[in-house]
Amino acid sequence: MDQKLICDNCGRGAATVKRVTRTYGCGEDLTVIENIPIVLCRHGGESCFTAETMRELDRLKGCGNSPSKRRSVAVIGFS
Repeated sequence: MDQKLICDNCGRGAATVKRVTRTYGCGEDLTVIENIPIVLCRHGGESCFTAETMRELDRLKGCGNSPSKRRSVAVIGFS
C-alpha cells in the first residue's frame, strides 16, 4: 500500500513514496543506486527526494563503499 503524503507544491494528499533507480557519475566512476525512495505527486506530477534521502545519497556516493553487486553495462554510441 502506498503511503499518502501532502504534496509541498499543490497541497493535496496526492503524494506517494515510490522506489527508483538512479545512476551517478560516468565511465569507471559510474555508480547505480537502487531502491531509492522518492516522493511523487499524482496530481501535479512533481517528484522530489526528502532531505534525509539526499543526505543518504551523498553518503553512499562519497564514502567509497564497495558495491553490493557488480554488473556489466552496455554502452551504445549515438552518431
